Amino acid sequence: MSFFSRAAAARRRHGVSCALVSLALLSSTHAHANTLPKIWGTPTTSVVAAHYYTWQPSATDADGNKLTFSIVNKPSWAGFDVTTGRLYGTPIPPGSVGTFGSIVIKVSDGIATVSLPAFAVTVQPLPNIPPAISGAPATSVSAGQAYSFQPAASDANGLRVTFGIWDKPAWATFDSTTGRLYGTPTASNVGTTTNIVITLRFQVSRDLDITAESTFRAATIPTTGPLSSQAPRPKTIPAFACGGK
Repeated sequence: MSFFSRAAAARRRHGVSCALVSLALLSSTHAHANTLPKIWGTPTTSVVAAHYYTWQPSATDADGNKLTFSIVNKPSWAGFDVTTGRLYGTPIPPGSVGTFGSIVIKVSDGIATVSLPAFAVTVQPLPNIPPAISGAPATSVSAGQAYSFQPAASDANGLRVTFGIWDKPAWATFDSTTGRLYGTPTASNVGTTTNIVITLRFQVSRDLDITAESTFRAATIPTTGPLSSQAPRPKTIPAFACGGK
């Protein structure tokens, strides 16, 4: 074979090799093309202070890649879950009242990242409505007999309420969760317990009590005798008396 024939054959083989390499690269590119992840949802944009906020977007990846989330301009009172994209928390008044804007939640499949449109969350002030307490306490008890009184209570803001008591009778037990006053006086307890006050307050967190209170004010709790009362004050009910024989 002449020199020119061998050169032509080599060029043909080289052309076939280049074509095979190009085809392999093209096939590889198509086989590993990444599909962008998707994220969607309509964020909750308002919450009342001292109430729990939570919102979580939906997200998928057509390639089945693991998704991770991130956030820009997270509100200071909120937490964020990087595995689910959930934004959550309880804004504590008054410092957390206001609008927290330009929040952006993103999702990544490890190759590409997409995001939701920016949104804002407005924390509205907690309404200045004190809790309510009512009831008609028993006004006397005999030594050796059980005494029990539990007021009715509610909070218009839907917050957890706690009870307190002033001047609790020595023979009685008080439940700060329910407001129940109960016990059994003995003969040594015969007498009068005065100025018992049961208070109700709502608690925003373990660190913040709102001290707007409603109260029962007992002028006198004699061991015998009828109701002993005084003029009611704002957010109070008439005084009651409770005694034993």
